[in-house]
Amino acid sequence: MNNNKSLTLALEYLQNEPKRHFGDLDSILFNVDKDTLILRQLKNILDRDSHFFLEGRLFSRIITTEMAQFNEKQKEDHYFQQNFLNVFKKFYLKAREKGSNQIEAEQRAAKILWNYIESNRYEQTVRVLLKDYTRRHDSERNKELIERYKISINLIKIVQSGLSSSETNSSVFHQISNQINKAIDAYQALDYKGMVLLFETVLNNIRKHEREEIAVKFAILVGALLYKKEATISKGMYFLKRAQMQSQELGDNFLLTECLAEMSNAYWTQGLYKEALDILSIEINIHEKQNNTLGMMFSEEKLSHFFRNLCRYSESQLWAQRHLNSAIRASDHILKGFYFLDANLNYAKTLVGLNSFEKAEKHISFSEKTLNHLDITPHHLNQIMLEIHCMRGNIAVMRGQFDEAKAHFIKRNEYQPELIPQSPIFGRFLRAEANLYRNQQNFSHAIHILQPLFRNKDELNPLNVSMLAELLALHSHEKEALKLLERAVKVLKSWNSTHGLSRVYLSLGYINFLMSDFNTAKIWYNEVLDVVQNDLKDLKVTLDAHTTLAYMAMENGNFKLAETHCNLAEECAIMSGSKALILDSYLIKAILMTLTGKDVAGISAIRRISTEALDSEIAYIYRKARINLSRF
Repeated sequence: MNNNKSLTLALEYLQNEPKRHFGDLDSILFNVDKDTLILRQLKNILDRDSHFFLEGRLFSRIITTEMAQFNEKQKEDHYFQQNFLNVFKKFYLKAREKGSNQIEAEQRAAKILWNYIESNRYEQTVRVLLKDYTRRHDSERNKELIERYKISINLIKIVQSGLSSSETNSSVFHQISNQINKAIDAYQALDYKGMVLLFETVLNNIRKHEREEIAVKFAILVGALLYKKEATISKGMYFLKRAQMQSQELGDNFLLTECLAEMSNAYWTQGLYKEALDILSIEINIHEKQNNTLGMMFSEEKLSHFFRNLCRYSESQLWAQRHLNSAIRASDHILKGFYFLDANLNYAKTLVGLNSFEKAEKHISFSEKTLNHLDITPHHLNQIMLEIHCMRGNIAVMRGQFDEAKAHFIKRNEYQPELIPQSPIFGRFLRAEANLYRNQQNFSHAIHILQPLFRNKDELNPLNVSMLAELLALHSHEKEALKLLERAVKVLKSWNSTHGLSRVYLSLGYINFLMSDFNTAKIWYNEVLDVVQNDLKDLKVTLDAHTTLAYMAMENGNFKLAETHCNLAEECAIMSGSKALILDSYLIKAILMTLTGKDVAGISAIRRISTEALDSEIAYIYRKARINLSRF
């Protein structure tokens, strides 16, 4: 396959990364770029001027498909098609400038190009369409290409009949287009009530006058636009559920899985993990029934991210391993190298959570070696290299190798242009670097590192907000920290966002604990447990709450309550599969033993934890264990 087609497919794959992934608890605020993209797609969904790009019903799309069949063995159809579309559009725009309506302009452009072919002017056609491409081939090669672009004379009749049978009545079309534009204006003016009514009217009119597939696409776009807005969450889900029902009635599994992908993202964003998992299960079941191996692979990847973001590393490992196996089996696909790269990085992230550092390093190395053999733009190459340095920096921090971690994070200066807010790596890299300085107790520098994440004053990513607030408190700016968290709580409550609230409540408990306001801290830690109790738990958040409540109960001499919290923390740790979390839960139980008359057994347990943490290179657990041993 030629390099142009390969590169285009690779770019499409890389640019769809945020759609395939849940990411690291995305910001509550709507991504501006996605907002703009959806609005443009809504405007164009019935735009006849761009119809041949969107729906594939017009002459250009059909004729280039035929040409591609003639040239299948040479695999050069993509370059040819791109040039053909450009030439077609040029003729089309000229016809529009001369007063032709959309359909007339499309047919006129088709006839101009058809005349070249019909009059046996193949060589001239190739020169017009291929432009500079033919300059890179010898004359014999050109003749071979020319012969392969001969097309059936009946094709034009098929196209014309397709056009005449599928076009919406002009007045109805303009009415629907105007309604869409009015709905978009209402959206931008924050008139959500008027917007929803207009979108509802448009959807009904599209169903009445257009193909059902367009109605489903429209409903998916509207749902995707609305579900991340506080005032329109329920309406967004309403449109997505309508799209789900319509696509099921059509039996169109492609549209159905596209709809389900948006629905799972919507539930995830709201922190409704059970609902998100149910939708993902339906999606993967469809792929299995359809024997859609690529769809399966993307769903496996998404499920591994889903569980990893809830610190359920054992479950994440299951899906990450399946994702890797699917990528390895994709031997006949042009993007096999990218699948293998992506799957190894994904698996390595889960292994880091499991504290399997050597194994994680091996899979990172597989990714790096694969990257060296891929045709990729410098922009995407730099982003992937940043991801690799971020992961290696994280591993070094966990091992307590701070100088090595700095060597990886310093790469931020080298790749700074790639660290833009819209980049998925942006928040991950800065949080990881800030965590290094937090571990070194250089809180002011850690705060400085996080500043670019808060250029938007309305930033509400719970991971960013919680980390900055805790750093502010550690740097003796408790009031500012509490103010930041309280503002976040107000918005997140209106969303009923369990993932956001649980993390912010945890930080509120931690900061009040630092301030020795144990009664208030206890209230917030219990709020964490109340929020997560009715859903699929974020295990790290739940474990941290139980652990601190256990410490506070021990301080108050309530050893029975402390034991209850210790057991619940241990249960979460074992379920997570993380060795660090398991050792941490064992440590607090050992400390409790020393306080309840079992000094010898407790001290012995702490020594074992210290040794195991050292052997496993989990530096922060080792430090905690040694500090507790020094007290005896």
